[in-house]
Amino acid sequence: MDILDKKIIIENLSNYICFLNINGVNYPYTSKKEICNISIKNSTTRNRIKVFNLLSNKIEDILFEDVREITVYGKDVDNIELSTKYIDQIKSDVDSCCFDYVPREEILNYYLKNEVYLVNNEKEIFEICKKFKFTILDYEIKAQTISNIENITNVWKEIIQEKITENVEELNNLKNETEDEEDKEDIDSIIEMFNDTIIEIDLSDCKNLFDVIETYPPLLLPLPDSLKNIQNSLSRDDSYSLNEALKLVETLTYDELKEIYNEVKDINEQSYITETVIDKIKNILDQQKQ
Repeated sequence: MDILDKKIIIENLSNYICFLNINGVNYPYTSKKEICNISIKNSTTRNRIKVFNLLSNKIEDILFEDVREITVYGKDVDNIELSTKYIDQIKSDVDSCCFDYVPREEILNYYLKNEVYLVNNEKEIFEICKKFKFTILDYEIKAQTISNIENITNVWKEIIQEKITENVEELNNLKNETEDEEDKEDIDSIIEMFNDTIIEIDLSDCKNLFDVIETYPPLLLPLPDSLKNIQNSLSRDDSYSLNEALKLVETLTYDELKEIYNEVKDINEQSYITETVIDKIKNILDQQKQ
């Protein structure tokens, strides 16, 4: 990176909140004293720059050469207000996630890499991943596939159990209101039927998340609005999903692609979208091996 580029980065960070693209991920940084509450001095003679990370609230010392791009939102309007709004949204969205299956740092990197706070379609996919506690990931949704059936099954049963608990609570209230013993027995039978639906859940034949939602127990229908909305999102035009999945593949690293390929290559009865994406990944991996 030449001195002019260094100077531009230093000046922008001194006056604004900037999103620096480092290894494909956009992190919010600044060295503006009014925000950091300390004085940070940088020089074009050094190959490193000190910056304040607004997500971790820590000072970091990063290489100039690792900065691939710098973005300043609202430079001509109100950079601080607009950027703070984005940062608050990032923190709120990520903090509301469950980290039982995927660590917070990994979810945060995915969120920033895909600029979920800016792109409506990415936010929609993020919310689906969050609903299923990231047992299904964004690339799987775009490729219309699933890999970790065991974890998805666990979360799916939790989702169904919420509805069962809700229904059983209503039935118990009815039971408490009636004095007829025969009615009470009928209610107990219905409660037992509701509880048995969780035992019957089997996702072994499911190829994607749409198929998973189709296993929702008929006894508990209609679908909750949250699941109905997800199903509507998943049933959109296949060509759009394929294009999104192929674009995503091109942004991933060799190690990320290799991990995905190992997870999905042996899935039986793959859809056209899944097969196309897997072929694309394989071609990239083969090329990078040479």
